[in-house]
Amino acid sequence: MNSKKNKTFSGITATALLLLVIVGILGLVGLWKIYQESKDTNALLTSIANKQESGNQDLAKLDKSFKKIIELSEETNTPSQPQPQKQPTRVSGLNTDNVKIKTDVLTYGNKEARFSLVTYMDFQCPYCQRHAATPRTLVDSANEGLVNWKWKNSPLPMHEPIASEQAKKFICAGKQDEKHYWDIVAKWGSKELNVSDAELTAKYKLDTEKYETCLKDENGEVKNAIEADKAESMQLGISATPTTLIIDNKTGKVKPIEGAVPMDQFITAIEEMAKKDS
Repeated sequence: MNSKKNKTFSGITATALLLLVIVGILGLVGLWKIYQESKDTNALLTSIANKQESGNQDLAKLDKSFKKIIELSEETNTPSQPQPQKQPTRVSGLNTDNVKIKTDVLTYGNKEARFSLVTYMDFQCPYCQRHAATPRTLVDSANEGLVNWKWKNSPLPMHEPIASEQAKKFICAGKQDEKHYWDIVAKWGSKELNVSDAELTAKYKLDTEKYETCLKDENGEVKNAIEADKAESMQLGISATPTTLIIDNKTGKVKPIEGAVPMDQFITAIEEMAKKDS
């Protein structure tokens, strides 16, 4: 009898031990899963925190740049010469969502900048002339190579053929030295220079033969470059100059600003675009 009881007890004990082992194994598996999930969660949280920290650092850089720019903006926007009356405000209806903007063009500043100011300009437009100093000053003032400036020749029909002829002279002078491009724009903007053959060849000591060959444009290279800019501006729906597209090269987002506006409007727009991405 005792033997049967002992066997029964032993059987129960073995079963209990087996159950305990199984429960223990399941418990360990559960704990392992919890541990792994915890690791994944911690990794995710760390990743989010790192992104947030990176975003905060970006915003800190932006704030540093903007403070410096704002300090100079009032001085920059004070015209040194008589200026046209304020350009009328225009309602933006540009087709920026469906047009691929060519950005591999004449660029002032850091080509790897986070933001690009793409300006569509006309050498016969007095508002463009007034506006010329604004993007350059913003690029020069920004820290960390934050902003660059891209130039597009966008002669308006009402200013033709003179506007395209001047754009061609601008391009041909710049072909001999890229520094000429930005010096011409700066001096044209301050009304120190008229975009004419005599002034350009004399001031920049251009190789006259090369310059005249470029102006003849027998292979159509210069004309095609101007026409490409004009075609893009038409696709975008640009009907007046200056028009600027602010492109966030990190996100691909585009914000149009139409007209010769104060620099603080560009600063505000860039700030808003950066903060939406943070």
